[in-house]
Amino acid sequence: AWESLEVLVETAGRGGPDFEVRTTVVPGDVTADDAVEVARRVHAAGARVYALQQARSEGTSGEFDVVVPGWDGMCERMAERIEALGWDHFTYRPA
Repeated sequence: AWESLEVLVETAGRGGPDFEVRTTVVPGDVTADDAVEVARRVHAAGARVYALQQARSEGTSGEFDVVVPGWDGMCERMAERIEALGWDHFTYRPA
């Protein structure tokens, strides 16, 4: 994934297509620190458009648990920390 990101950044720098990097977070699968660290690495690699999105249960088998107490608030705080990294464009997509 990191090598692909490097290619995208280089291509965009030479007038190639714009792109957005997205991270989807799922309760129990990622901590806030993990998500922020991924975003830091993406930003340091040269990406300038980023989205943090909460996983949705829509379209899953129903066994996919995307709601736990406090998760929405945790995601909002993750989004604030990630946005503060200084993107050209940042989007937070709640579930």
